[in-house]
Amino acid sequence: MESDNQQLTLRISVKEMTDFCRTITNNSSNTARKHAALIAMEGFISQHSGTGKYTTIYHQLLDIIDVFSEKTRSDLLQEYTDELLPALHRESSHEIARLHRQLSRNGFHDILGRASKKLTDSEYHQLSCWLESWCYDAEQRGREASGYPDAINLAAAGIDVGEYQAMNDLRKLLER
Repeated sequence: MESDNQQLTLRISVKEMTDFCRTITNNSSNTARKHAALIAMEGFISQHSGTGKYTTIYHQLLDIIDVFSEKTRSDLLQEYTDELLPALHRESSHEIARLHRQLSRNGFHDILGRASKKLTDSEYHQLSCWLESWCYDAEQRGREASGYPDAINLAAAGIDVGEYQAMNDLRKLLER
């Protein structure tokens, strides 16, 4: 088909990019969507810039997107921190695991660092004790279900592997 080979040339100024990024970030209350839109736009520009990648305007446009996406990333991590704190107080392994799945390890570490600053020494100690107990219990049940003394079968014990990973990561991060 001839239409498959047709191309459109886009021209974007610094002001237009700034205005567009501002529109994206002002027109939605969903921070995750704002952030995803900015990241997608950055990828689109990177993918389709051809030799334009070697120009000053290309780098200026990506820098503009970066400024806006760093703000949405920070806002998003704060939202996740605000969700993590009550989950920690409730000792909800399911909610903690959900957040763990949604974030990279660095992102999870970041929100845990933010959240742990808001815990009292007593809350921190209680959380550490609960995590130690939760992980120990999961590992014991996993050993019993595996049939082998040095192997753990979490699935056979009815323990979600992702939930165990989240709790174990949390335990290790709090030990530091």
